[in-house]
Amino acid sequence: MKTVTLAMLVALNTGLMAVETENVKSAPLDSLLHDLENKVYIGIDIGNAKVELTDNLSAKLIDPPYTTGTVNSSNKNSGNAQTLKIGYHVDSNNRVMAFYQNMSADNTKGSTYGIGYDYLIGDNEIKPFVGVFAGRSTVKISSKDSMNDLDVSGMGYGAQAGVNYTFKKHVSFEAGYRYMKLNSEKTATYNDTAYGYPATLTESVKVDKITNLFVGVNYTF
Repeated sequence: MKTVTLAMLVALNTGLMAVETENVKSAPLDSLLHDLENKVYIGIDIGNAKVELTDNLSAKLIDPPYTTGTVNSSNKNSGNAQTLKIGYHVDSNNRVMAFYQNMSADNTKGSTYGIGYDYLIGDNEIKPFVGVFAGRSTVKISSKDSMNDLDVSGMGYGAQAGVNYTFKKHVSFEAGYRYMKLNSEKTATYNDTAYGYPATLTESVKVDKITNLFVGVNYTF
């Protein structure tokens, strides 16, 4: 009887120690995941960028006056992008941010700044997220895509989705995809030649969208 009682006490004590150890292990993670409310964070990400645009060019001969046809072309310029974010965790699943992105793609360079909102799904260290954002973009198109260098600016809006991984206290990594639809168009008129004759050229360039695959890191204060 004494032996059975002693064995039960040992088993109970071992079980309590195991529970206590498990609580100690899980406490920092639980604290980290649920203690994001009212926390500021900064983040940076890098990745590829793709700019899709259309270019319409028409020419009018000066002497004799004659209008030629319009040449339409579509371009997809690929390059890279870097994004800086300053944000605020409303709670462990909601965050808002302001961002600035610098982009260089083939013969285009540009920048975008704006604001956004993300919803992080779940209460684990790995959280999928979805978000929306809006901002203003400026894209400079060089002479290879445009006979006259143009700065095309306008407002845009978009969405993003990805996965955030809480690595340790204050630090998380994330990767995802962004899509931004733009309403940016610029028209320029200048003198050149067409078919060997002096002509007035009219060019209209429209930036349709910018897409971005990215990886990054966030630091929460």
